[in-house]
Amino acid sequence: MGQKSIRRALTLVLLLCLFGVLTGCGNQAKKETIVYMTHNDKAVFGSFIKEEFDKIAKQKNYPVQYLDAGGNADKQIAQFEEAVKNGAKQIVLLAVDETKIVPAVEKAVAAGVNVVAVNRHLRTEKVCGVYSDEYGAGQMQAEYMERNLPTGASVFYLQGNPAQLSSKLRWEGFRDSCLERRPDIQLVDSRPGDYSREKAKSITEEWIQNFAQIDAVICANDEMALGALAALKEAHHSRGCIISGIDATPDALAAIESGEMRQTIKQDAQRQANGAFQIIEALARGEKRQGDVKIPFIPITKENLAQFKK
Repeated sequence: MGQKSIRRALTLVLLLCLFGVLTGCGNQAKKETIVYMTHNDKAVFGSFIKEEFDKIAKQKNYPVQYLDAGGNADKQIAQFEEAVKNGAKQIVLLAVDETKIVPAVEKAVAAGVNVVAVNRHLRTEKVCGVYSDEYGAGQMQAEYMERNLPTGASVFYLQGNPAQLSSKLRWEGFRDSCLERRPDIQLVDSRPGDYSREKAKSITEEWIQNFAQIDAVICANDEMALGALAALKEAHHSRGCIISGIDATPDALAAIESGEMRQTIKQDAQRQANGAFQIIEALARGEKRQGDVKIPFIPITKENLAQFKK
């Protein structure tokens, strides 16, 4: 074989080796698909978290499979078990029912699946999650009411979904901080509005028919606050009534700007999504499970509204 032929052969071998190295690197850099399971795509705040998570996934070049349970706990459990059966190793979960899905989650974790809860607390110590201080949100609403309600005020409270811990804690935070420190305030009625604008509107319409005095409607989320506001406006009953919600949705911020709502509490969808992603990445690297990540709420009124409007 001549010198030229030998050089050609060596060049070909080097190119093949380089191709093999690059191919190997590509395989090592392959990222495991994340299965993102949401309780209900129609839920306003949940959709914000999903949008933020999707932005991060695209920036980091992670493939994501999105599953929507449509508010059905049994459907979500079936989706979860099917995902695990199909080989899912990374799951981000917004639970429909924070208790019912726990056995399936604990079984998956024991089998080596990384599960991160976001926004909704799972009733298990086997999974870490990213949550906000729900009790603290209720306290922030209470503090505003303490400062602004007249003596002898009649207030009404719209709870979220009674099956969810967030609803229970937001109510307890308000009750413990406001009603116990202001015994002159009368809680006339409290009902579950299931975080629904339509249901909240219907309940508020009943209150308007049955009670002459409504000084405040405190709500466990903005959708219910906006439903209550709609009912009060239609009945020409909104003037002087203090309405407070939680989430800082665009519609709620607009209502605060117009003076129709007095307060909302910002729940940070971006930080929740980012926190969930950081935990998933850490678990994928083989790091040990750490504790929950707590994202603080921020009270918003007309006085500080400008810094939160996009």
